[in-house]
Amino acid sequence: LALLRITQEALLNARRHAAASTATVTLTHLPGEVHLDVVDDGIGIPADRAGSGFGLRSMRSRVAQCRGEFTVDATPGGGTTIHARLPVGGRR
Repeated sequence: LALLRITQEALLNARRHAAASTATVTLTHLPGEVHLDVVDDGIGIPADRAGSGFGLRSMRSRVAQCRGEFTVDATPGGGTTIHARLPVGGRR
């Protein structure tokens, strides 16, 4: 459920705020973990606003609740990459 919500929020941000014309979603399952990448070709996130929006905070919170890792790579004018790594199987 966390991966679905993170994907929805990342795609919504790409459409609403980034003026992206394309976005690519990749889900990779590896032993003990799953990786989600959402990459868009939008305007990126200005340095003074990186991480300040509700959407990014909610994605970061969801990943933290799952004891995962969350990164955002954004370049003003160069698009944004959202990456989440979540553990699967065993104890969480």
